[in-house]
Amino acid sequence: MRLITPSQLSLFSISPVIGAWWQELEARKLFEGSKPEVSELDQQLFADGLRHEQVLLTKLEKEGHRIARLPGKQSDADYAATREAMADGFDFIHQASLCHGGMRGSADLLRKTEQPSALGDWSYIPIECKLASKPNTTFLVQASAYCELLTPLLGRRPDQFDLYLGGGRFQRYNTDQFWAWYRHLRQRFSAFQERFDPSQAPEDAPGDHSNWTAFIEERLEQQRDLMLVAGMRQSQRQKLRAEDQHNRAAGGVAGWQQRERAVGRGLA
Repeated sequence: MRLITPSQLSLFSISPVIGAWWQELEARKLFEGSKPEVSELDQQLFADGLRHEQVLLTKLEKEGHRIARLPGKQSDADYAATREAMADGFDFIHQASLCHGGMRGSADLLRKTEQPSALGDWSYIPIECKLASKPNTTFLVQASAYCELLTPLLGRRPDQFDLYLGGGRFQRYNTDQFWAWYRHLRQRFSAFQERFDPSQAPEDAPGDHSNWTAFIEERLEQQRDLMLVAGMRQSQRQKLRAEDQHNRAAGGVAGWQQRERAVGRGLA
């Protein structure tokens, strides 16, 4: 069974028709196109995001917290390493690989809390590290997904989760505040996957399609170019018709049909 990821759910939450369709096509290994090269800005943002996490980890270590730094590759060994780190009671677990209920992912951070769970007298909540200064929908989806993934390991759903935002600011949320909405999103995504038709590509439209945005923008640009060429053809034909009418009125001998065919051959 192919496992979904929190990133897929977050994409579906903002682009359920276009971005999610292309992502699903790629996940099924049916995507035969190519995406534009990652821009320098996106590369810089990715690097900044990694530094954002490392600054936090360094700060936590200086404060004396025990941190388990894991690979986060979501292999069987990584899942086992996460379970062991949780059982050992590390204060924070970086890149915690989790898998349950048809979904897999690596949480940016897990924070130990003083609340009983299946582990003992402690539990864990997920932390999503983001460069943005304000929360958005995708952050909430991903954090809720990690709450779901933690549930079988804790024997209970985490009551809260944190966002670590730009400027080094933590913002905490109650899981129940978004849980009904999140479960409905999960159900919608499952229905989307069940009725997915790889032969029915959605019509392109501008907007936020996450990591498919540049691809869609490129397709739209190509379509605009084709429309421009089509418009030129139409305007040229109209011009030729006007010239032909003028030539006929002036006794010209050029035939419209012959010129029409010549234009068609030249622009085909």
